[in-house]
Amino acid sequence: MAAPQSAHNLIDITAVAERLGVQVRHVRRLVDERRIPCLKWGHVLRFDPKEIDRWLDATRRPTHEDDRPERRIVPGLRGDPEADMASIDRWHGTQWRARYRAPDGSSRSRVFDRKIDAERFLTGVAHSKLVGADTDPSSGRVTVGEWASRWLATRVHLKPRPSRCTSRCSGPASCLAGGGFP
Repeated sequence: MAAPQSAHNLIDITAVAERLGVQVRHVRRLVDERRIPCLKWGHVLRFDPKEIDRWLDATRRPTHEDDRPERRIVPGLRGDPEADMASIDRWHGTQWRARYRAPDGSSRSRVFDRKIDAERFLTGVAHSKLVGADTDPSSGRVTVGEWASRWLATRVHLKPRPSRCTSRCSGPASCLAGGGFP
């Protein structure tokens, strides 16, 4: 920081606040955070107008469309950031509830004993959304019989072999498709 030519050029905190269009307490906060150039003598704050102008030029953001960074669009998200937000809150005083949005848009939740476990779970949910690996949990609830009938429909070169089947059923197709096993 260059030393001012004379003390007559310096302005006080109220003049800086008026020049920036903010309140005095905001300027004091900038001074405390050492984000604005100033001269300090005890409790007295003074500012060099040239230094303030240089500081403003250095912190100014570009206004042209070309200078703005590109907005990154993540595939798999619905575009509404509020709809994809997840949260953690207390559940009955001792547990933690992780709330998130399922792929179909419905709200889901899961309860954990530790907060760190809930955070790790939500991190995994967010990761699966970003990679596109999120699936509907109800799609895993298929019985063996339903799965077998779908599988048998895709197979064209299967021979019936009753010798491999038990005496309870009439063939392999009925063993697989007929069972209501979970």
